[in-house]
Amino acid sequence: MSQSKNITELKTYNAWQKGGVNVNKGAKALYVLSPLPMCKEHGIASKCGSNKCVDTYMKYKKQPLFDAKQTNLKEEEINKIVEENFQNKIKNPEFNYLVEYLQSIKPFALNYSLSEKGEAGYTDGKKINISVDSDPDLKNQTLLHEFGHIYLEHNTDNLGYEGHIRGVKETQAEMFAWVSEKM
Repeated sequence: MSQSKNITELKTYNAWQKGGVNVNKGAKALYVLSPLPMCKEHGIASKCGSNKCVDTYMKYKKQPLFDAKQTNLKEEEINKIVEENFQNKIKNPEFNYLVEYLQSIKPFALNYSLSEKGEAGYTDGKKINISVDSDPDLKNQTLLHEFGHIYLEHNTDNLGYEGHIRGVKETQAEMFAWVSEKM
């Protein structure tokens, strides 16, 4: 979506209303092209019922959507919706196995949150935060990279990430993730 950088949950006006959530007055809709299957004989394909449509084609209509941040939902409620959506996306046995395995090597807490600066994840040395709005296909790599920081104890040397030290640490964590993925 090029119209907004930090989209959390998009729904139509009616879908928000149906869920008991009000869209803020004056909120500007984000528009997407929504597919609409058509039939030359019957018009909209969904109205054909049990009739077999012979000549079908796809039409697209502008669909106005509103983000959760444009509603009367509080930040905690928005984060809960985003977390639930992300949990549904990550119901991946491979990812869960990887988390359990890494926690058996060196314990850490795993959290999911919205990214503030576009980062895929970050760690403070005790917990790993993975961004819920980052690419789900990269979550294994992000987890391994952040675990690399924990495993290599990058936050315990009191040097932080100033100057060239950060570059060295980021390279080490990236290499840790790369080697771990290749094994």
